[in-house]
Amino acid sequence: MRVGLLTQWYDPEPGPAALPGALARGLVERGHQVTVLTGFPNYPSGHLADGYRLSARADEERDGVRVRRTWLYPSHDASMARRLLNYGSFGASSLILGVDALRDIDVLWVNYSPITVAPTMWWLHHRRDVPVVVHVLDLWPDTVTAGGFGGEGAAHRAVESAVSAWCARMYRSAATVAVNSPGVVDVLASRGVPRDKLAYVPLWADEQLWPAPLGAGPESRVVPGVDLADDDVVLLYAGSLGRAQGLDVLIEACARVGDPRLRCLIAGSGAEEDSLRRQAADLGVRNVDFLGRVAPESMPGLMAAADASFVALSPHPLSRITMPSKFQAGLAAGRCLVVSADGDLADAAAATGAAFVAPAADPAALAEVLERLCAAGRTELAALGTAARAAYDGGYAAGVGIDRVESLLAAALPDGGRTSAARGLQVRGMRAGDVRAAAALHRRAFPSFFLSALGEPFLREFYRGFLDDDTAVTAVVADAGGDLLGIVVGTTAPAGFFGRLLRRQLVGFAIASARAALRRPSSVVRLVRGVLYRGEESGEGALLSSICVDPAAQGRGVGGLLLGRWTEEASSRGATAAHLSTDADRNAEVNRFYRSHGWELRHEHTTREGRRMNVYQRSLGA
Repeated sequence: MRVGLLTQWYDPEPGPAALPGALARGLVERGHQVTVLTGFPNYPSGHLADGYRLSARADEERDGVRVRRTWLYPSHDASMARRLLNYGSFGASSLILGVDALRDIDVLWVNYSPITVAPTMWWLHHRRDVPVVVHVLDLWPDTVTAGGFGGEGAAHRAVESAVSAWCARMYRSAATVAVNSPGVVDVLASRGVPRDKLAYVPLWADEQLWPAPLGAGPESRVVPGVDLADDDVVLLYAGSLGRAQGLDVLIEACARVGDPRLRCLIAGSGAEEDSLRRQAADLGVRNVDFLGRVAPESMPGLMAAADASFVALSPHPLSRITMPSKFQAGLAAGRCLVVSADGDLADAAAATGAAFVAPAADPAALAEVLERLCAAGRTELAALGTAARAAYDGGYAAGVGIDRVESLLAAALPDGGRTSAARGLQVRGMRAGDVRAAAALHRRAFPSFFLSALGEPFLREFYRGFLDDDTAVTAVVADAGGDLLGIVVGTTAPAGFFGRLLRRQLVGFAIASARAALRRPSSVVRLVRGVLYRGEESGEGALLSSICVDPAAQGRGVGGLLLGRWTEEASSRGATAAHLSTDADRNAEVNRFYRSHGWELRHEHTTREGRRMNVYQRSLGA
């Protein structure tokens, strides 16, 4: 697919602003061509990131992603007027200066917050007929009205009504509305969005910061300006210090805890920082340290010093359906959680089996939780950290979320992405008329491989052998003119397939092999082994024998379409599992491609020619 991403926030911005970047990179790894329309990076400081100069527009490429940036007013302070200018300026500039960058896309993913991106979305949807998936990361108008925008009384109701109507139109324009909290599904359904248009897609952590769970122990307990003892139990809060975070409850709870081992580190800044510092001083709290704002690249080191990560939300109807990104970050880091919240966050934390949960705004209950944290001991805390990362990998990892988004994008296309998953592309079974083109395509895709060296006549016999066998599973992707862009072949019964293929195509293989042997006498030994080949013995179920994509068509999602069609067809023939082999060395991109599509590495073997091969397997029909 050719996917467009419309988002005001993008790399190198940190925290939640980094999540669209992970989506873009993940889609590229899955074989899609991705273009991002975004602003100039200024989050969270309100100042442009190093290396950027504000201009009308700028184009760059990051990690295989084409990026168009358009002008905005940099700001992220407490001024509502400046914040609206920040949102509105990008909304206008993306429409005027950015839509041409998305002129060839098949489908559009929209980061719905802020909702000022809507005119650009509507233009692409209505003028270019681009299907849209809207991802609701902050619920509007609830988010802005909860922050006090719109005043009171009639003014508040007028703002809320106008913003609600704007959002409703965005939902109507979307093929799917994805949300990051289960409660938002119910809220939007109550506002008239059809339930079959709503999809729950939890967000992921910034895995560039948290690629694996962190280690623990005294050797990691180095925090500048803080003297930590080996037996201290360290609770870390890292994030914005605002009213919504409910950190006043944490300060009061820490004051109630009698265990001298508790140390609470608060990293970040925000509107409530001065108030929280005064509260700690007034209560005489000695187990709380304020670290100020910490650079994103310093977060892994800081988290490594902690035993647990703190996540909280103050009581508010919106808080019950809010899932802060700190939840996923703590799980990804392999740290147990201490949660002070109600609703979706509390439920999700409890479900991980790796969290201590207290109700929102209840310092006494939170103090009891902190006492339990201190009493748990290193062994239990380590086990909880392992459970936290397992919960992340199972339900919140980037790969899991990106798979869900990819499915929603494909489903938004005509015919659900099955026969036209990218404009002008057809996905179908192989036909007799495809054999000659398939052989030529194979040689273009694998010019140095042994079968290619045997020549197109040999390859034509190979592909022709898949046309007349009841167990053969094939798929091709062709463009609007019928030219082949990719092909995949395999069988549901590999043990007997290649013997039957040889018998059926014996004369053709003999002639083609003789020609190859005359050209390359050194190929005779491998040809003999090929004659004796009877299929893979190192995997279970159906065998995906060969898949290739025309080099000129790479980046259009052809490989993903082929894999999807082939696994569907193999499953419909009764196969419950499938396997394939690919080179282990100098083949990182291909191995990553298979893993990103649900294939699991089972083992490795070495051929007689010394090639190390990875054997992948996946379940079918789930």
